[in-house]
Amino acid sequence: MYCKCGRVENGHQLFQNIKERDVVSYTALIGGCVQHALFLEALDVFNNMQRENKS
Repeated sequence: MYCKCGRVENGHQLFQNIKERDVVSYTALIGGCVQHALFLEALDVFNNMQRENKS
């Protein structure tokens, strides 16, 4: 929700506090980054998702 409102940093902080990240939480953060043209950050989140075998 934070990401969709343009508060991507807040969304990223919230994401970091999630103990059990899943595909839905990763997708929400990636989508928020892309929506606000933060493509490299979105790619970093995607790569982290793959490293954690959540894809």
